[in-house]
Amino acid sequence: MAPLKRKNPWLQIFKFSLPLILVFGTYHSIATPQVFSLREFVIKGVTHAGLILIACSLALGPIAKFFDAFDTFLHYRKQLGIMGFYYVLLHGFLASLLYLWPDPAFFLRFANSIILGLLSLYLLALCTEWSEVYVIRKVGSKVWRKMLRWMSYSAFVLGLAHIWFIEHQGWEELYFSDPSRFLPPLSLVTFFLGSLVVVGRLGVLVYDIIQSQTKSPQ
Repeated sequence: MAPLKRKNPWLQIFKFSLPLILVFGTYHSIATPQVFSLREFVIKGVTHAGLILIACSLALGPIAKFFDAFDTFLHYRKQLGIMGFYYVLLHGFLASLLYLWPDPAFFLRFANSIILGLLSLYLLALCTEWSEVYVIRKVGSKVWRKMLRWMSYSAFVLGLAHIWFIEHQGWEELYFSDPSRFLPPLSLVTFFLGSLVVVGRLGVLVYDIIQSQTKSPQ
């Protein structure tokens, strides 16, 4: 009997990402009462799919710590994180091309958000480089794991801050003050889900500290 051919994890995550792009692009089109824009559909779909892929990469570890059923998905963390990075990098390129290049004053209006976004992309690029095997061999698995976790969560928090600074005024003016909007903005949904991932990691950190103190000799 011929051995089973192992599925390509990169291809699997790419296939997983395509419905996310369609779902998020469609959600944005429904939640935003305006004439349908294919450009916005694609940009919003790609951007938020990338953020959710990164969120899944970060959330799998804490979830698998308490639910063994998720252990089988842990080996996808690298692919989820790197593909998510490429999607948000594409978001940065498209946003620069479509918003910043035609209107340089856009940077002045949203300088805080743009700078935070660039810092987030820089750290995500470092995470991508650190995910290579040669880095693990060079620095050791313990240092590698600690640094990768610090950089990835820092990048993710900076990304959430990027969303907050550029979108929160719109949440207040366009959603909370408009009862006709029955769906919250896509950026608010992504911000909320991303915040849950960060809070979950902090919860695991507190849990680990309590466990270590409980097990330490009196």
